Amino acid sequence: MDYHKEFIIDFARRTRANLEFIDAAQARGETIFEVTQLANSLLGLLVFPREHYMKRIPNTPLSDLVEQGWPDIKITHGRLKEETLKQLMRMLRNSIAHCNVEFVPGLDMQITGVRLWNTVWDKAAECNRKTWQAELSIADLRAIAFKFVELIEEENDCEKS
Repeated sequence: MDYHKEFIIDFARRTRANLEFIDAAQARGETIFEVTQLANSLLGLLVFPREHYMKRIPNTPLSDLVEQGWPDIKITHGRLKEETLKQLMRMLRNSIAHCNVEFVPGLDMQITGVRLWNTVWDKAAECNRKTWQAELSIADLRAIAFKFVELIEEENDCEKS
């Protein structure tokens, strides 16, 4: 048994269960912090499995993802090197891992989404230069978390076959 693989699939499934619990609590009118849980979930889902699963993410074109239930990501600055799921997950992972995240408030000052970005060190200017940025709604964050858990489960199922 490979402990790391088992840990990742177990972590992914527990993350989904926690998100479902948060959804149910919210539906009951309880005070919960959905965005905090989504941010924590994505941090764990995208950072923990980096070495094993991130390399195996398919190069599915972004244009095909919406039909598969993935959100249509709004890129507001720069572009991906390749318009694929693998490249998008890499950028999201790097954004979250390096705390390049800003919560976006709505008119009522409630969080409506997040802005994520990546930077590169500009030697000449001696500062970080933004290379890519995207804005995701709460629904986008939720969809990505659940779809990524599915992706990890599919990879796990393929390895067992």
